[in-house]
Amino acid sequence: MSTRLAADSWRLLREGGHTAAGAEVPSRPSGVEADAGPVRFALGARGEGRLLLPIARSERVPRIPETPTLRIIDETYSFGSESWRFLDLTCLAAELDGVFGEVADEIVRRIAEGDGAVKACVSTLGEFRMLLVPRQSKVRKQEIIGLIGELLLLEELLAIDGDACRLWRGPLGERHDFRAGGLAIEVKTSSRAGSEIMRVTSIDQLLEPSDGELCVFRYTLEESSNGALSVGSLFGRLTGKVGDPMDLRSLLARLDCPDPRSEDWNGCSFDIEDRRAYRVTESFPRIVPRSLVAGGLPVGVGAVGYDIDLAAARDALLAPEDRQEFLRRMVSCLRSA
Repeated sequence: MSTRLAADSWRLLREGGHTAAGAEVPSRPSGVEADAGPVRFALGARGEGRLLLPIARSERVPRIPETPTLRIIDETYSFGSESWRFLDLTCLAAELDGVFGEVADEIVRRIAEGDGAVKACVSTLGEFRMLLVPRQSKVRKQEIIGLIGELLLLEELLAIDGDACRLWRGPLGERHDFRAGGLAIEVKTSSRAGSEIMRVTSIDQLLEPSDGELCVFRYTLEESSNGALSVGSLFGRLTGKVGDPMDLRSLLARLDCPDPRSEDWNGCSFDIEDRRAYRVTESFPRIVPRSLVAGGLPVGVGAVGYDIDLAAARDALLAPEDRQEFLRRMVSCLRSA
């Protein structure tokens, strides 16, 4: 089954290739049969992407929560001399059409593999609902820069193992950006070429895992109108390497990036100037809880941020082969888990 079945079907429908229902619903069969009939792709009155999931007339449909961009109705449509009851899913935000296409393809794939239409719909939306929640505000450039750095490291890990998305822990709210067993990586990204200053945003950010090891991977970017690096271009590269693209989509959605190709997340592009890695040990310049007399922040102090001059951390710089070995050790944890 094509991985772009929904997008291709909606494109053909918008070009005029469709079967009209009694209610004038432009639609095309997906080629996949559910228990109650053929699954169809359709368009709304304004060209919105829709997915029509056939359900039995007596089937009880549980309440499926909608989002501001997803409408779900239970309706009967006629095609030729026959009529079917459908669960009709419509994407209400044009900017999420591509995202909805991937969700629709996942629902159809699950039906093709034997799930009932309602079960496939409920399970897929339950897992990927965050993809269909639009971002309400513009993205700051520093957010874009930070995400590009993390995607660059993820790309390096995926080059070793296609399941490396499991190592990306930052989107889940964990302390370090990447973690595998007792090994962790904190990613720092700068757009100031030549700067040796690295900003640390919390007292435990450079605290190594218990009985483990921590490295800092630092990327230096240079902004360019024709730069090779953007959130969208990196996402395109990663989808060809990751085992399950929906895992990547879900992690990005947790970072408020449901559509990595959106204009908000691609307002600037970059070229990479430098990439370095540092091993964080007791001699690395940092502040951690044990650095403080009380073993932590004083009562009433909520957070501490500080700057590190990496010129004082040259002894901690990893050689390229040691950097690569640390990545291989992290990935090897996937197989021993």
